[in-house]
Amino acid sequence: MNLLEEALLWDCKGLNQIGVLASPSDEMSPWGVLFVVGGPQTRAGSHRLHVQTARSLAEAGYASLRFDARGMGDSEGQPGGFEQMSDDIDAALTQLQRARPRLKRFLLWGLCDAASAALLYLHERVDPRVGALILLNPWVRSDESEARARFGHYYRERLLQASFWRKLLRGEVGWSAAVSSWHRLRRINRQGFEPSNEHFSTRMARAWANFGGSTLVILSGNDLTAQEFRLMRRTSGIWQSIGSRGAPIEEHTLDDATHTFSEQGMTQRMCAICLDWLHRLEPTAA
Repeated sequence: MNLLEEALLWDCKGLNQIGVLASPSDEMSPWGVLFVVGGPQTRAGSHRLHVQTARSLAEAGYASLRFDARGMGDSEGQPGGFEQMSDDIDAALTQLQRARPRLKRFLLWGLCDAASAALLYLHERVDPRVGALILLNPWVRSDESEARARFGHYYRERLLQASFWRKLLRGEVGWSAAVSSWHRLRRINRQGFEPSNEHFSTRMARAWANFGGSTLVILSGNDLTAQEFRLMRRTSGIWQSIGSRGAPIEEHTLDDATHTFSEQGMTQRMCAICLDWLHRLEPTAA
């Protein structure tokens, strides 16, 4: 294996924080990757997703740091949730920069509410070190967004199922109910939805709209969180404005993937997308 791994310990607001640095054993890209961890997860990630991804990146020439937020795993303190991770991200970036001084720019990599934490960090702080983002199934949930996504996904699937039409023809489903469902689905696809100013997703959108770097978005085809994110991008005015300033955004969907890319071979497919995008990102690090 063409990589080196080492444990690092550093201070974050008077508390010990721990992480694992994965580096190529020879030539290194000028881009450094920080894995932000959200939810009740440690630096390994769901199904060791961060371990596998970090090692794939290191073998391709990219140094990365995956770490435990305060109160999680081996780091001291009390868990603060994804909306209170800015100090953790800042301290970890500083440690990655200190450990590998040759790195010139950094990107934040996050899945679910870790992707949200990365954008919230950029909303709270102007950090010129961060030049790119990799966001996987970003978390934008509200009661309304969940209900709309569940309804739209459920009825779209039902209308495409042969069993639904067989029941309809046998009289087991009323025509009026079928027509009503169709109209409700069309209304969901057309209706605008705007999160409140207090909702965290509004701050995420503002940060992303103002971000001047490149972004890679990877979505799972079989995931409610990804469905909510798509719906938000399509129907919210503030989310639709993202990218209007010309900052490059590339989006991929892995149709058969669930939320954590845990299916056989899916992590490798996700890593291949990341590496292809990173190789094309290289010139912007100078």
